[in-house]
Amino acid sequence: MALASDELQRLSEEIYTDRRITMSTYCARCGHNLLTLPYIYNCPECGNRYNARPLVLEGIFTPDLLRFPFSTLFGAVVAGGGSVLFVLSALGVPTFLLPGNPPGPPNLTGPPTSLALDTVGATLAAILILLTLIYVWLACRQVAQYIRSFALSRRIARAEADEE
Repeated sequence: MALASDELQRLSEEIYTDRRITMSTYCARCGHNLLTLPYIYNCPECGNRYNARPLVLEGIFTPDLLRFPFSTLFGAVVAGGGSVLFVLSALGVPTFLLPGNPPGPPNLTGPPTSLALDTVGATLAAILILLTLIYVWLACRQVAQYIRSFALSRRIARAEADEE
């Protein structure tokens, strides 16, 4: 007889419910040391539900959260720069304002741009603006998580120093 995945999950939780944490493990929300508490329980300090089973680690502080989100910030800058260029293009800003063109008076007598190119530029600008907003939102969330994790790691370090 095969067991369903939810049945296996329930059985593994029952096995770990009575077992106790034997090394310093910290709550992800408040930094409370969960040593000697059950593997699956609520933090006694803040009420955060945690699961300290080795392959799960939900609600447990892990130091890998202490990486600053450089790649997300870089993505926001790149998407923002692309947005600015496409918005300038869609607004019809002459290309002589962009770097790489020869100096001298601009040639404004060329053929007018077609409406289709302006529509494509405006559409691409809108997509890049949306992408920029998403990257900025992600960067803000990740920087806030980094700051919380950094503060939590400092609190844990102070608590461990006080124990010694």
